[in-house]
Parts: sequence; C-alpha cells; structure tokens
Amino acid sequence: MCFAKVHSAAIKDLRAGMHQAVDRYCDKMENAESGPGQVMSGLAELEDNFKESYLDTMEAHYQEHHPKLIPLLEEERDGLRCRGNRSPVPDVEDPATKEPGEISWEKVMRQFQAMLQRLQTWLHRVLAWVKEAAALVLEGQALWKEFESFWCCLSKLFMSSFES
Repeated sequence: MCFAKVHSAAIKDLRAGMHQAVDRYCDKMENAESGPGQVMSGLAELEDNFKESYLDTMEAHYQEHHPKLIPLLEEERDGLRCRGNRSPVPDVEDPATKEPGEISWEKVMRQFQAMLQRLQTWLHRVLAWVKEAAALVLEGQALWKEFESFWCCLSKLFMSSFES
C-alpha cells in the first residue's frame, strides 16, 4: 500500500509545535523551583504536547488525502487521549532510579531520553494502527466493488433471460 508523502508545510507545523512545547517546558523549569516532581510532571506534559502535535499533523494529512479514514482516526484519537497510554514514570524519590554519582541534570536528561523512547514506541503503535485501518478501508472498497460487479452481472443475466 502506498501512502502520500506528508507535505513540508505539515512537517514545518509539526516541528514548530514541538519546538514551542520544548520552549514552554524550559521556561517552566527556569521560572519555577524545579523539584523532582515538577520535572516529571513537566516531562509528562511535554510528552502529551508532542503527541497532540503529532495527532494534529496526522489528522490534517489524512483529512486531505484519505478523508474516509477521518471518522476512524477521530475515534482512535479520542481513545488515545483517554487511554492513559503513557507507561508509569518511575518514582523520583526512589534511590534505585538515581545512578551513583549522577548529577541532577544528568537525571533529567536520562528521564527526557526515557520520555523520548516512550514517545517513539507510541508513534510506532499509532502508525501501525493507521496502516491497518487504511488497509481495512481499501479491502472494504475492493470487496464492495466485487459485490457491485457481481450484482451488475446478475442483473444483466436476469434481464437477458426476461428478454428472450
């Protein structure tokens, strides 16, 4: 199955949305006394913002290229938002989550990398679902064409038998 390439304008919008989310996160961490809880909640919010930006881009792309998928995509989008699909974050106070001799910014970097890994896993799941949904729609269309062809042939057969 072939998917249309995402236009550069959509990629620019996605990139801008993600940059804005990172800027908001950095400003939030700069302006507040960022304790471990705030860092983790900020990262969770950043992850959610990344997901929203991606879903917005994906919806715009499918609205233009595959409008028949939009109702399915909207149902899945609502499900993704409601589904607490973020894996639980480790307890920041747990000494097991801190590596020996680790500086606080190193811990934040490690947590950020873990967030990116979760995001990548989530993106792979969403893309797999979209490809599966698109394949089902195309299979349904092909099946419908076969039914139409069958009924057309059957009606011609009946018409010819009545004419004789």
